[in-house]
Amino acid sequence: MAPGQGLALEMDPKDDLRILRLISVGGGTAHGIEWYEGAVWIMYAADRVVKKIDPASARVVEIWKLAPEDPDPHGMCIHDNHVYYCDAGLGGGRTPSAGAAPQQICRFPLTRT
Repeated sequence: MAPGQGLALEMDPKDDLRILRLISVGGGTAHGIEWYEGAVWIMYAADRVVKKIDPASARVVEIWKLAPEDPDPHGMCIHDNHVYYCDAGLGGGRTPSAGAAPQQICRFPLTRT
């Protein structure tokens, strides 16, 4: 990630970290990134959203919005169709949200009901 520039970079670790692809991911406070099922997923902490981005077009395909009472997002990984993140204990305004419980591991499914 190059958050200041709003870019995600795919790099080749076997070739001096040569840049293979640049993906525009927009601004915001990126606090987690994952490559899952052919897409780039980014957790934006202050906005309390996870965006699924098509790497070919850099177009946002889906957005998952956390509720104000959900734990404060920080970091992210995806495993078995669930998003996992930890609770930072700080909201976008740097004060804990109603659902904050620092150090808690949280998850939600990527299937919509």
